Amino acid sequence: MTNLHALVGLIGLIALCGVVYGPWQSACTDYFRQPLFEARDALFNLAACDQIGFSHPAYMIMRDRINHMIRFAESLTFWRILFHVQFSPGLPPDRAISRNFIYDITNIETRNALQAIERKCSHAMVGMMFAKSPILWLVIVAALPLAGLLAFTMDIKRVLSPLFFGLAEKIQAEAYLAE
Repeated sequence: MTNLHALVGLIGLIALCGVVYGPWQSACTDYFRQPLFEARDALFNLAACDQIGFSHPAYMIMRDRINHMIRFAESLTFWRILFHVQFSPGLPPDRAISRNFIYDITNIETRNALQAIERKCSHAMVGMMFAKSPILWLVIVAALPLAGLLAFTMDIKRVLSPLFFGLAEKIQAEAYLAE
């Protein structure tokens, strides 16, 4: 009887892996791409309403970033970004992008709108990376007690912000190197 239970458990595990690494990946990609399409549309609307020019560097940089995120969303995973951050040399100097392109905009309303678009894109990509990584789910569940302890002893935002600093640049660098 125990052999039968082991066989049923093994078949269930294989089926679970088949779902998680099959249709679940596509569903997550589709679900998290939608905010990227909305962000690109909002960016276009800003330019169409003459809040920022279509030829303005901030518009072109953000449009390219969003397009790269949409294009390479299916291949983006937490583990790939982690590996890329650790071992990639980054963008070549001629393709490097200033992180301050949004702060160069003098109109505060437009700057806030661009920051909101960038934030929406970053949240979508980070959410997708976590949703597509079942191993990371296990790591998070195992780390929750430690996170609770850290929340009492440290400012959690100060701890987490370096982990995601420059995430958009790393995603773009991976997309550029993949071309």
